[in-house]
Amino acid sequence: MSTSRNNTPEPSRELINKALDCLERKGRAQFATHLETARTMWRQYQALVEAEEFPAELRADYVKETGVEPSDDCDVRSETLALGYRRSLRRDALEIARCWAARGQGSRRGDGRRLKIVSKSNA
Repeated sequence: MSTSRNNTPEPSRELINKALDCLERKGRAQFATHLETARTMWRQYQALVEAEEFPAELRADYVKETGVEPSDDCDVRSETLALGYRRSLRRDALEIARCWAARGQGSRRGDGRRLKIVSKSNA
């Protein structure tokens, strides 16, 4: 393990790949959660999902709680399914791996749980 200019240890390739694996798995799991919800909603409430207009009785509550109108135009494309997704995570993974290396972490199984905290601080 080498050190950078500011004396922080540079992470090994193995540690960077471990961070990449964690980020990739987290992204895909989040997409899978949304997909599970969408599939369930469509199966149980197909008429509501496919309705031309957002149901009025639900619109009022939605607006009251969120402060915005519901939209059919939200972008739900997921980069997790795109070619190059893993490559797009490299910068974040490198920062996470650097934090792990600086703290002597990333080699134990439970260190993946720290991923959320570290990635939020880099956002």
